[in-house]
Amino acid sequence: MPASRSRRLTHRQANSLDHRDEGSLFDADHPATGVLFPRRSTVIVTTRVTNTGDRVGDEVVQLYTHQQAGRASRPVRELKGFQRVTLKPGETRTVSFTLDEKSVQYWNAAERDWVIDPGMFDLWVGSSSNAQNHGQFTVSGTARAGSGFAPR
Repeated sequence: MPASRSRRLTHRQANSLDHRDEGSLFDADHPATGVLFPRRSTVIVTTRVTNTGDRVGDEVVQLYTHQQAGRASRPVRELKGFQRVTLKPGETRTVSFTLDEKSVQYWNAAERDWVIDPGMFDLWVGSSSNAQNHGQFTVSGTARAGSGFAPR
């Protein structure tokens, strides 16, 4: 008979965004917002994960984005990063993701090139694509060419 496991991991409801080069840290108790400036900034997305169970547990924390408007139709939720964490009972850990211009560029078939469209992006952090922890950030500037695909 398989052993049963108690697994209760929770994400802190509020996320925060931090701008590198801009120095702003957004309060984790308020909706996350931020701005990604052309060629000179990153947005840091953080969330806290807590194991509220009585056994060691693993969680895969996932970050999804969606561009609200642009020159082309984009996925409803696009996976931009994930991290696996192992937590002891009662342990809380902060998980961070970094977004930059490469994170928001996409291949535009009509233009046959990588492009970046300015505008508002939604983001979600959680354990699946149904994550409810929500924030937003803006890509500023004008529509521009991306830098192409390069593995990280």
